Amino acid sequence: MARKKNGSPVAGTTRAAKLSSLVDPVALVGIVISIALSIILEVSKVANTAEAILVGLAGMTISLTLDSVARAERRFELRGLIEAAPWLRPTFVSLSKETKEVLEIYPDGPVAQEVLHRYERLRNEIGELHQGRIYRPRGDDEYLMVPMQQCERELIAVTNIQSTTVVPAIMDWWHTGIGPQYWAENVRAMQERSVRISRVFIYAEMTPELEEVIATQRAHGARVGAVPRSALDPYCHVNFALWDDRRAWEAQMNAHGEIIRTVFTLNRLDIARLRSIFRTCEQAAQFR
Repeated sequence: MARKKNGSPVAGTTRAAKLSSLVDPVALVGIVISIALSIILEVSKVANTAEAILVGLAGMTISLTLDSVARAERRFELRGLIEAAPWLRPTFVSLSKETKEVLEIYPDGPVAQEVLHRYERLRNEIGELHQGRIYRPRGDDEYLMVPMQQCERELIAVTNIQSTTVVPAIMDWWHTGIGPQYWAENVRAMQERSVRISRVFIYAEMTPELEEVIATQRAHGARVGAVPRSALDPYCHVNFALWDDRRAWEAQMNAHGEIIRTVFTLNRLDIARLRSIFRTCEQAAQFR
């Protein structure tokens, strides 16, 4: 079956946008009503030809004036939006020009569809930021390190060891890669800024490796507890760090206990949820 040219949603949206930019629907309705009123006055002999024409012209003038005012208000609103930040205007203008060029070169087909999909994805990602959440892929530890370096009063954290098979990996994290740097920032925060650190390890089975990590952290002044997974509701089986009760990092895990992505959040509901989970874990844990 032959496909109708420019039949995609993107092409239809583009044509509608062009029409809307030329003629505002409200103005169009006002003009049509003015012409109709002029004809009715002429045909019904309520007014002579000159008067009917003047009434029609007056109606059209009012419609076009209102349309101009509405367009000016929209332009003013748009200008205010794109000047909300110094970098936003040039970025917005450049993005709009490039999008226009892409749609002119590829008005239909997969490229035009991909443009729409990418804008939808951008809108969703901006929506996440609006909620105070920043999602990062596994291995991106920027929002684990920076808040630790800026912590002023307190860090509370929960480390969930999903099973005995991942214990070595979890324990190795504290000794390799980013782990030693993160722990060094923990120690620096306690020694230089008197930050209080409380951490709860959730374990399936206590192992010598875990006991060693707990002992080391306690020796440096951290308040560290441990609790078996069976003593907690699955709702509490999470990994997170919460700094100064106002920003947090949480690891999102798969069924095997592997981190698939992380979220840094300033969302108050997220903060309250993680604080509540920590209190539950704290009450169930053994700290000595």
